[in-house]
Amino acid sequence: MASNSILNGTPNLSVRSAKQQDMKAVFQMIKELAEWEKMSHKLRLDEEQLTKDFINKAFHSLVVEAEDRSLVGYAIYNIDYSTWEGKSLILVDLFIKEKYRGKKIGEQLFISVMKAGDAQGCQKAYFHVLSWNPAIKFYKRLGCTDGSPYLVYRLEHDNFKKLVNTSKL
Repeated sequence: MASNSILNGTPNLSVRSAKQQDMKAVFQMIKELAEWEKMSHKLRLDEEQLTKDFINKAFHSLVVEAEDRSLVGYAIYNIDYSTWEGKSLILVDLFIKEKYRGKKIGEQLFISVMKAGDAQGCQKAYFHVLSWNPAIKFYKRLGCTDGSPYLVYRLEHDNFKKLVNTSKL
């Protein structure tokens, strides 16, 4: 994805595809996001694994870059498959550093991710939002709806490993 200038009073920022050397800064923002979500204790990923997974194309990422080349935001997404509609985009994370929030940077990053998914043939997108996250208003303003009537189930790390390691299959 080519670099796109972000308007709305912040012309010195741009959205671009992430590079391997960006993973250190992306990982730092992942830690900031985990702290903001009050879930730092659940973060098992480290920078080395994130970088390996990026190299192995386990995910796609866009970043928001300032004029000084520092990163102020990121998005991580995957392409999934819907048996009803074909390719779908899964937005894993979208994060903007606190001092840059409220300036429509997150909106530009979100739209950039959706355009990247569209370019890859995606027909829809989905993502999770914590029930208390003020960004819900932002997503609704952009036309997003909640996943009702679908419920989200998780098999957390310990139970995942227990199931995998004790199954006779």
